[in-house]
Amino acid sequence: MTGRYIQKILVCCAVLLLACCVPAAAGIPGDTDGDTVVSEKELATAILDHLTAGRLSADELSLAAHNSLHLPYGQLVVAVAGDRYLIPATSYIDQKGVPADSLIYEGLVTKLRPKEGGPKEYLGWLAERWESSDDAMTWTFYLVRNAAWHDGTPFTSADVRFTYEYFRDHGNPDAPGAGAYLVNSAIFKNVASVECPDDYTVVFHMKSCAPLFPETLATGPGIAVFPAHIWRDIDLPSTYIDTAHIGTGPFAYGSTIPGTLSKVTAYEGYHGEKPYVREVVTKNYEDEDAQILALRRGDVDFISGEFGLSPRKAEALKDAPGIGICRIPSGGQAFEVAFTSDVYPATIPEFRRALSHAVNRERVCWLVGEGARPTETVFLLPALAGDQVNPATNG
Repeated sequence: MTGRYIQKILVCCAVLLLACCVPAAAGIPGDTDGDTVVSEKELATAILDHLTAGRLSADELSLAAHNSLHLPYGQLVVAVAGDRYLIPATSYIDQKGVPADSLIYEGLVTKLRPKEGGPKEYLGWLAERWESSDDAMTWTFYLVRNAAWHDGTPFTSADVRFTYEYFRDHGNPDAPGAGAYLVNSAIFKNVASVECPDDYTVVFHMKSCAPLFPETLATGPGIAVFPAHIWRDIDLPSTYIDTAHIGTGPFAYGSTIPGTLSKVTAYEGYHGEKPYVREVVTKNYEDEDAQILALRRGDVDFISGEFGLSPRKAEALKDAPGIGICRIPSGGQAFEVAFTSDVYPATIPEFRRALSHAVNRERVCWLVGEGARPTETVFLLPALAGDQVNPATNG
């Protein structure tokens, strides 16, 4: 499977959300078999229905036609709470990595959410396929050949090698460019070197056996590939303000009104399946109640729990007219309660145990919502925590 598959999942979800904004029955107008794609036969039936029975409006027929021709159509408005969500991935190269649902940036590999009890599946984004040596000391990635950066510059293996070297050179506070410490550089800590035999092949030579290297690239939340022709001259990435956001993803950055909204547009030169939605607008609201009011008024099409809506309030909306609730397995999302152990009295182990005992885990789970369950211990992912975690106690 390739990156085209995961993008198909993403764009089909977007179409389902967009269809909710059109005065029609649930689902995509003209799609009679429920596969979220309007075939030529279904489109012909929809046209005939529009001309004779009038069960489909002109707007619905237009959506069906765009879906059948796989052309971007319409605008999807997403509500978020907090302007940090407005700029798409400004700090991905700093510390956040690239999430699986990124619209602008892509990595080599990402993961498909496993079915209940099913195995993990890795999907290619900028890598079509990959393989390792028998000893897992060498990993070879074969890249897509038709990808281009949003400014038209061809994407090649040199961008992948640059990304690794950039994180390597800026991943140590004592290295050149001090003060530009990149937290996610720890993901590459087991890479000894990167070789590019040609423009579409990348070979990672590891310091030690790495049988789960694709898992490392795709988790926590992963490393995007960045354009060498833009970032090679940026010595302090943590202080650099990126205003172009040049990626290889299905959407290209459009514009931002500071503190208010941002906009991305379907990228015509995308190497995978093109999005069905022409434009995605992200609007900032001061809190989740303001988001809910905007949803009820029809000012926005979608609110996500990831961007500020609590599961409990989402549950309260399930019977609201015209609003649908979609549950997506989190794949192990966790909420942490953390405190420093460097300051008295938290320096005392007994105090920390008492504080942990005092946390009402059941109450916290009730607030989080249905399906949440407590854990008995704390954890911090070493790949993200960097030197905050003592390597001797990672286990």
